Amino acid sequence: PRTDVVIERFKVDISEVKQAAQAEERQLEQSLERQANWIVA
Repeated sequence: PRTDVVIERFKVDISEVKQAAQAEERQLEQSLERQANWIVA
C-alpha cells in the first residue's frame, strides 16, 4: 500500500512537470514568433 501512494505521488509530480514544460514551450514559441515577425518587418 505504501508503494502505491508513492507511485501515485510521482505520477502527479510528473504530470505537473509536463504541464509546466508545455507552458514554457508555448511561451518560447510565441517569443520566437514575435522575434521572427520583427526581423521580417
